[in-house]
Formats: sequence, C-alpha cells, structure tokens
Amino acid sequence: LWCEEMYGDKRELNNREECMHNLFGYWLVGYCAVEDAKHNPSISFGVDIDWKEAVEQVLWQLDEVVGNLGYPIDTKMINLDGKEFTYEALCIIGAYLHDNNYALLHLVTNSDSYQLFVIREENCMRFMELAEAAGVDFHHVLQG
Repeated sequence: LWCEEMYGDKRELNNREECMHNLFGYWLVGYCAVEDAKHNPSISFGVDIDWKEAVEQVLWQLDEVVGNLGYPIDTKMINLDGKEFTYEALCIIGAYLHDNNYALLHLVTNSDSYQLFVIREENCMRFMELAEAAGVDFHHVLQG
C-alpha cells in the first residue's frame, strides 16, 4: 500500500532498480505516505529534501532528526545566512557536524532530492562498510 501510494502509476518506471532505490530512501528517512501516516505516524531519522530546498527548511528538518536521535547538536550554531544554494548549505552543515564528531551522509538515489542522515563520526566507517555490502551508496557531505 505504501509503495502504491508513493509511486502510484509511476511504479512501472523503466528503471525498476532506481524506483526501488528511491522508495528505500523514502522509507529509510521515515517518510510516510498519506494513508500510512494516518495509521502509523513515524518518527523521522533522516531528511528528504528537494535540491532547491530553503535553508531554513533544511535546518528545521535536521533539528527534528537530531532531536529524535538524542544528539546534542545545536543547528543555530551553524553559520548560514539563508542565501546559500541547497548543496552549498549542506556542505557547510556537513563541515559543522564533522567538526562536532558527527557525519552528514547523503543516500545516492540519482534523483533531484537528497535523503540525508546524521550519524556519529565514530560509526561512519562501519556504516559505510555495511552500506557497501548491501549495495547502497552513501556519500559524506562536507565543505571543500
């Protein structure tokens, strides 16, 4: 039901693997389809943003995620003026998190959105090994 609601007729896209990868990204961040949300409200553990998302929306969503994970991260300390393009802002956020022993990871889905996750830097190597073993591609988001 969730897949049908998320993709509807688009489930039969030419690239089924890409379609499933995108659905995996939505599921991983805790994104609920409308019908599913009525019965199973989820807690977000990741952020799904558009490539042109406003900086304040990115930070608002990240605040929810780091709160759900119990991470002591204050996004108000990130030096952003709100005029950055989305990827530029993500790089600045990633650098701030890295300086505070966290990593901002992006699930590569070959779409025009970003599925973002924050993990402890100490867990990053193991996380990347597990992702590779599962055939899933994550990238660090860092400035520079």
